[in-house]
Amino acid sequence: MVTATPSAFAGDRVWADTVDSRRAIPASLQHADGHDADASGAWAASSASTDRPEVRIALPPPALRLPHGSDPHSSDPDDSDPLGMSTLLYYAVGLTGYDPQADRWPLHRAVASARCLYPTECQVLLPHGIYRYDAAHHHLLRTAELDPGSVARLLDDIGAHAALVVTSRPERTARLYGDYAPRLCAQEAGMTVGALHLTALASGLDVEIHQDPDTLSALCDGWLDADVDADVEYAMAGLAVAPRPGDTTSGQDWIPSELARIVRARHSGPLIFDPGPEPAPRALLDDLALALATSPLPDCSAYLCVNRVSETPCGIYRTTPGCGGWQLVAERDVVPGLERIGQTDGRVSLNFRSAAATVYLAVPRARAVEEYGDDAFRRVHLAAGAAAHRVTIAAACHGLAARVHNGYDAAAAHHALGLSDPGETVVFQLAIGRVGNHAGLRLPVVF
Repeated sequence: MVTATPSAFAGDRVWADTVDSRRAIPASLQHADGHDADASGAWAASSASTDRPEVRIALPPPALRLPHGSDPHSSDPDDSDPLGMSTLLYYAVGLTGYDPQADRWPLHRAVASARCLYPTECQVLLPHGIYRYDAAHHHLLRTAELDPGSVARLLDDIGAHAALVVTSRPERTARLYGDYAPRLCAQEAGMTVGALHLTALASGLDVEIHQDPDTLSALCDGWLDADVDADVEYAMAGLAVAPRPGDTTSGQDWIPSELARIVRARHSGPLIFDPGPEPAPRALLDDLALALATSPLPDCSAYLCVNRVSETPCGIYRTTPGCGGWQLVAERDVVPGLERIGQTDGRVSLNFRSAAATVYLAVPRARAVEEYGDDAFRRVHLAAGAAAHRVTIAAACHGLAARVHNGYDAAAAHHALGLSDPGETVVFQLAIGRVGNHAGLRLPVVF
């Protein structure tokens, strides 16, 4: 049984915003005296102590292929990294490429991030301490020394050899997006959870996601400051990882056979998403359906607007958790509806006419609020984000880009997509298409 001091987990205070309040700053992210963040939208830097000596662990180079696939021995085991943490972290949250232009956000991780600001961090809890993953150097940087006995008992309680704690630092995103940052941070945290889960499965590990406050409190005890007003890093989720007995994964898992290559190729397209008007293969829909059906946090429905997909009528399709297939909601030209939904300040936010398909992820907001109260915001975005990452990977399997774009009208989406549940809310919009040559140049990051 995991035990912890209740004050160690601040998620119920931080993510108290309602799901579809797209422009409101949660009261819990205001200063203690009631004043909002400063005019730049940035919160104060972390007050963590800097007087302890820095301890870094250089990780071995990540494998070029993940063990799962046609050749199960393509990645040789490394005695210095028995859990394959180097490969797991690299293909989930590592730097995979950069744009060598001075006027662009140059660094790209394996997970999509609004303007590459990356508020999400990954902490690694090992028997000898807690370490932050430094993606820029592919190192583990010690966050704090912890009592080995306590850590061993905690890992044993959750059946893990190591634990990954996904945290968020909203001030990074707030510098550009102001009071819209919490929404973006929660989305990215969910996508990061999804990336870690999928990569762990492909690495031959057993993995379990922990969202409940008590477990998160225990995982963060001794290194994450519980005082929301003094610290700006918040725990979002934990993942327990352990070696999987045997050489096979569950037949219910969706794991692309060349996931390492696909992650390296995954991208969101150029700054202006304008895909070529060519159809996507029918196999894309099969991969999307299976990927969403096996998403690790299943409380999320998907609506697919098909515009240009081979052998598939244009229209709106729907899949629900565990369904494993697409159900036709309405056969029609989807572009007019997409352009009504996808409005930002009165203008259409991207080129829906050329996009092959657009995915909308919806969550049961009313039910979540009833069940989790203030914690509903965090939980529904974790579920939707984990599903969204799978959408981006499924698109990359077919050489397509998937762009997350929050420029949409939630009420218009509810009406146009035919959401039957009044308590259901769209929280993700992902446009999929084939992007040709553009002005950007991306170079790989190799460790």
